[in-house]
Amino acid sequence: MSQLLSLGAINKLTDKYIYPKIANKKDEYICPECNKDLILVKGKIRIPHFRHKVDNINPCHHYSKPTESQIHKDAKMLMKYLLENRINVNFIRECVSCKKMEEFDIPEMTETSNIQIEHRFDFNGPKIADVAYIDNREILCIFEICYKHKTCNENRPEPWFEIDAKTLIKLANDNNSNSLQIPCIRCEKCDDCYEIENANLKEYNIEKYVRIKLGQKIFPTPRRKYCKDEHGFYSSDRECGFCNDCKYNEWYDNKFKIKDDVHLRFNFHAEEDEDIQSNKYIIELFDEDFMNNKFVIHTYKGILIALLISKLDYDKYDYWKFDYNGNDFVSDELPYKVIINECGISTVEVIIKLIKYCQINQKMDIRKFLDCRNI
Repeated sequence: MSQLLSLGAINKLTDKYIYPKIANKKDEYICPECNKDLILVKGKIRIPHFRHKVDNINPCHHYSKPTESQIHKDAKMLMKYLLENRINVNFIRECVSCKKMEEFDIPEMTETSNIQIEHRFDFNGPKIADVAYIDNREILCIFEICYKHKTCNENRPEPWFEIDAKTLIKLANDNNSNSLQIPCIRCEKCDDCYEIENANLKEYNIEKYVRIKLGQKIFPTPRRKYCKDEHGFYSSDRECGFCNDCKYNEWYDNKFKIKDDVHLRFNFHAEEDEDIQSNKYIIELFDEDFMNNKFVIHTYKGILIALLISKLDYDKYDYWKFDYNGNDFVSDELPYKVIINECGISTVEVIIKLIKYCQINQKMDIRKFLDCRNI
């Protein structure tokens, strides 16, 4: 019996949820699934739990073999009870980068606050929160109860916590102190790591750096791909979505998110001089990142060509002038070097390629300088 989850019950007198740890044998309880009377098992040896009276005709397995939805529902009611009854609850979360444990306190309920299950709200579209802490009709905090499927970060406003359903139920009924410390299973970096990363975002996450500079506010959701397990081997069962081996889920974002996010993009169907201006503006926006290199972007019918121009030639000629001729966008008389000539490439991919090209060439120039100095 010790392996079973100690699911809660409904007090017959108050018609409210109660979990076994704090239930008493003076009151009477019914099963939230079948409404039949229950027996509270609470002693010095076994973990407190409810069970049905013997019923060989139409037995209910809510406590002996609970389903995924029953466990999920119980954990939501339990979370609501803990908050409403001012149980001292805080959350701990391990940083995915430095592995430091962060602790988060939850403010106590006031006269203007309440806890709602299955709360509907709007955040990047209509959403439903498992448990929402509402204060003055505003969401103060969200608690997502996870049984198998995790919640995407972009679908919830901060602060919000994700809790494993079974862990919450076990902790609440096994706990012997007046406070409850609940693990948050979100994979996030701590504030210190975010500060370090944001101080030099281009170094830590060049894609996010480019997207932010383009004005993007919604970022791709990491794809659950192949990650290393505890033995260092790649396994499809280990998909963290945050390590360097994971890629962005482009299909998901193209279908649900990125298409609704307004930000700068290259004009891939530029046919006149004025259509080129958006391309020119984006390149000028990243001028400092190109380390004195000069680039010109020409696009036509989905084809993109990135040209590397020397500063002398860039100042001397108008490389942005629209002059479509065969497969080239620039007259053969003007000197240039083709860096990219592709179709189906995104604005972000182009900018990242150009920045990395400049970084690599700068390192090569430094090596040449050092070699000459050592001669």
